[in-house]
Amino acid sequence: MSGTMTRKEKANRLDKLRKHWHRASRQERLEFLRELGTLSDSPNLSAGNFMPRDRKQEPIADGRYLLPSAVSRIEAILRNRKIGPSELVTEIGFPEETMAMTKALVRGRSLRLMMISALANWLHDQEATAHARQPDD
Repeated sequence: MSGTMTRKEKANRLDKLRKHWHRASRQERLEFLRELGTLSDSPNLSAGNFMPRDRKQEPIADGRYLLPSAVSRIEAILRNRKIGPSELVTEIGFPEETMAMTKALVRGRSLRLMMISALANWLHDQEATAHARQPDD
């Protein structure tokens, strides 16, 4: 038997998921993310606005692009914690995406939808932790 495999044999389940994800409509993708519990139920989701789960707050992105207000909030947290984009992407589970995150923050480039979802949850957690540390007025 030859050592080469056919294309069909090489495709694993992750490859198939990626293929079908790209073929899915925006609404189908959002519905899938909701089923996973990654996104909150919000009327803004149909417009591609991503919010952290269990949080009624302004969205951090419109589609695949971070909103300027979210970039400001993220940069403030990075400064306060004295960390950079490489630590951020590691914390949200995408350590190989440092350059993509840097370009999204600095140049307004797009991010993968799953990164935006993870980033929304990270931002929620960071802001909740910062709020918990502040003394009540």
